[in-house]
Amino acid sequence: MTKFLSAACLVTVFAMPAQASVVEFKLWDWPAAGNTNVASVTKAAATGERVTVSARLWSNIQPDQLTNLSQLTGTGTIRLTDGTSALNGGLGVTGGGSTEQVDTNTVTRREAFLVEGSTTLRLTALRLNMIDANDTLRVYGIESNGALTSLGFAGTIGGTGGNALQGATWNAGTGTLTFVPRLAPFRRLLLTTREGGEERTNNMLGQGYRLAAISAAVPEPATWAMMLGGFGAVGALRRRSRRAATVTA
Repeated sequence: MTKFLSAACLVTVFAMPAQASVVEFKLWDWPAAGNTNVASVTKAAATGERVTVSARLWSNIQPDQLTNLSQLTGTGTIRLTDGTSALNGGLGVTGGGSTEQVDTNTVTRREAFLVEGSTTLRLTALRLNMIDANDTLRVYGIESNGALTSLGFAGTIGGTGGNALQGATWNAGTGTLTFVPRLAPFRRLLLTTREGGEERTNNMLGQGYRLAAISAAVPEPATWAMMLGGFGAVGALRRRSRRAATVTA
């Protein structure tokens, strides 16, 4: 019993999580070379984490009827817009209803951004631009089986001053949408628009936005080191216990 408690204490000490750091992935931060179409964009933070953003397409069902990544059967082309400033540059999807934006107001072509992190991400903010009064945002976390989990924000992000919905605040001066508290952790995320319910009733279709930057909390490297150290300590205790038992026998 004493040995078990010692091992448990070591796990607690070594595996106690460190404070997650918040990093920004500047998707607009590339040489100003005009508009360029690419299959995907990968950006690294100063701390080494990476995110890759690509476009996904679907049709014939409303955005609020999405339940699984498998429903997005097509891939699109991302356009890198001139990144001379955070508010003028960003990622859009080529060929949609509204040029160079994520857009879902064309029934035969609806768009989304698939965001894949090199580690688990907890969104703290999105930097957006090209926002109109009726533009909307929906954020999903993607489970290992492709199931989409709503992360608690789905609503209008435009308008005069915008709307504060479910902990998100809009700052029209910088185009940054901040999530307080941070959204649930996922390694893969889906960003799209909301065209359903009130938007359909009032003919406010789910037009979109351009994605300029992602801010997310990521695990500190020390967190993983401490966890590994904790498991290593447990293993050492077990080996020592087995040796002691052998000698006693």
